[in-house]
Amino acid sequence: MTGDEFQVSYNDVPSALLASTLLSLRMFDTCRFRLGIGAGTIIANERLFPAAQSGTAWWRAREAINEVVSAQKGKGWPSTLSTRYLGEGTTEDYYINSFLICRDQILNRLDSKVARITLALFMKESQSEVAKELAIDQSTVSSRQRAIGPSALFRAHNSLSHLLQL
Repeated sequence: MTGDEFQVSYNDVPSALLASTLLSLRMFDTCRFRLGIGAGTIIANERLFPAAQSGTAWWRAREAINEVVSAQKGKGWPSTLSTRYLGEGTTEDYYINSFLICRDQILNRLDSKVARITLALFMKESQSEVAKELAIDQSTVSSRQRAIGPSALFRAHNSLSHLLQL
């Protein structure tokens, strides 16, 4: 990582979406991100790899970040928007960005404990393990998963991933 930017490539969009969600949850108490996700090709300069990348995926991700910055300054967008996707300009792009708008809203409304509960759900950790770690009852973990947003986010992510793989 150089400066305030990092680049990662994934084989498919569902993997990139999952990684961006997990990153946001893992770093919840440390920092917030603006994330641009782009689909397409990646061209790496072998001599400078991984620092020197180009290609349609790289440029779309860069433009997606610029769109987040513009939306955060503009009217009509949720102030919680932090992630944008640019792909091939298909209907899929709208599905993905609809999910990201809602995902970012949910993530922004979590507190530290619920962020940890959400991460545990994605990582398939048991509720009792998380309850012990957070010094709360297992029933509290369960109710926070269902009532505050983790379960909705998890289900929406799985549904979108399934749709994108059809």
